[in-house]
Amino acid sequence: MATARTKRRAALMSLTALVWAAAIGNSTYKIRLAAKSAVMVSLITKPESVQVSVDGEREFDGAYVTTPLKLGVPPGKHKIKIARDGYIAHAVTVEGATGETFNLDDVVLQKNPDLIFAKLTIDGPEAPVYVEIDDGLVRGETPLSTTDVTLGADHHLIVFPRGKADMDVKWKCRFIAQGEAEGTEYAIKIKTKGDQVKASGCEKVGGKAKK
Repeated sequence: MATARTKRRAALMSLTALVWAAAIGNSTYKIRLAAKSAVMVSLITKPESVQVSVDGEREFDGAYVTTPLKLGVPPGKHKIKIARDGYIAHAVTVEGATGETFNLDDVVLQKNPDLIFAKLTIDGPEAPVYVEIDDGLVRGETPLSTTDVTLGADHHLIVFPRGKADMDVKWKCRFIAQGEAEGTEYAIKIKTKGDQVKASGCEKVGGKAKK
């Protein structure tokens, strides 16, 4: 009797394993099929941090993304727009069938000649802190320097006092680089003590926040 129960149990386990294998195999097949059904767009830009929209709809929730990246779109005709604050947007139309790939590997955005840009430097404590300007327009560790901040415009800076490794704790401030001449220098000095942040030249609009 024990042997019969053991055989039935083994048979049931084998059947269960087959069902799971079939389900996993079917799921993997669907994923592969979905990938094959898309038109892939390979994108490399300069500057590297850009916003991408397809047919007027912003991708990645409108956030800045860093290229190179690959973007999947349905087969057919689509208008892809690459944008960055302070720059002239670049738009291109792609039209392809399932499985095709378009390489947009040399997209160079030009600064808007109607705008005036400042030279911004952000200096931090001895241990570098991670910062973002305007939701990723510029990002990196201090000390950081950029010429992509427009004079007279409202900008915001997010400071992650624990560095990029911990993005849950952040501090936010706003600043306006004043001046009239191209290349006007504007500096922000950051001081940290634990999760507390102070920044000269930047008005606090948010304290530390945990997700």
